[in-house]
Amino acid sequence: DPNASDESVDLADSGLVAALEAVQVWGERRFGSAFQGDPNYRLERIMIYHLTEKHGAIDEAREHWDKLAQKELLAHDYSFWLSYYMWEMNLLQSQKGTGRSPTPAPPARLSRTPSRPASILQRALQVSQLNWPERV
Repeated sequence: DPNASDESVDLADSGLVAALEAVQVWGERRFGSAFQGDPNYRLERIMIYHLTEKHGAIDEAREHWDKLAQKELLAHDYSFWLSYYMWEMNLLQSQKGTGRSPTPAPPARLSRTPSRPASILQRALQVSQLNWPERV
């Protein structure tokens, strides 16, 4: 809810962290070292959305993405990388026009490739076991 109170946001903060930790504990208890997390990373996506939308904590949200990218289960899945890429592109689009000068930028700057989203696709293509590299 965009109009959520500070108390609700604080409750979500602690609840999401507790839920992520509980899933990890229960997964390891049930499956041992074979547990790699949720293949759809549902709670993690909610946490990333919460950090991005409610706190504007972009760097912390990126840390969550990077932590997820280290998990073999997700690193081999093209859809994970495309989701990460789209998050960065949406972020870039939402920041477009904020804090900019009214003077137009020189043409060289207008044609620049979005470096952070492009680096995500490059990372994806470096994964040797990527399940559908053509899609990336």
